[in-house]
Amino acid sequence: MKTVFLFSLAIVLTAVSAWAQGAQGVIVKQRAKEVVNQSNVRQGVPTPAQPAQPAAAAAATPNPKQQNIALLQTDLVALQAKADVAAAVKQRFAKNLLAATQSTGKPTGAAVTTLVDNLARVLPTSPLETAERARLAQNLNALFDSSSLPAARVEAILADVQAILQVSGVRRQDALSVVADLRSVVAEIQKAPTR
Repeated sequence: MKTVFLFSLAIVLTAVSAWAQGAQGVIVKQRAKEVVNQSNVRQGVPTPAQPAQPAAAAAATPNPKQQNIALLQTDLVALQAKADVAAAVKQRFAKNLLAATQSTGKPTGAAVTTLVDNLARVLPTSPLETAERARLAQNLNALFDSSSLPAARVEAILADVQAILQVSGVRRQDALSVVADLRSVVAEIQKAPTR
């Protein structure tokens, strides 16, 4: 009887240990992906928001999407400039984000305001370089026009946003908070309209 009890106890302890290592392994794997994404940002690997385009096509006259990305970059500079951003700057940024939405599914004003406020809180603490700012603007534009994007691509873009923020010095928790705000905005954009 003692042998059966000890054997059962050993199996339970082994199972608990394996489960703990499994959970720890998931965390390690997630952090490794984050490091790879941050490395991609540092090395200038193209953003998943935009497929690679030939230089000649990019040099042509700007389309509305490119113009909106330029406006978003300007807004990011204004948000990054100081900690107490004027309400007019936040409103302009929210308007430019919403301008990127091409589908009928638009996010609520509350979701966009939460995102803008969160970005306005974390951006002054980070020295976003020009390339990182351009990449972030592309990602934001793509996420606000994500009604037809596959889930895997949306996740890649969200991971890239997190990596950009962390590379520029934003704390991981703050970057995750911004990504969570973006995730809720994307969910509102992608939900099917009810009739």
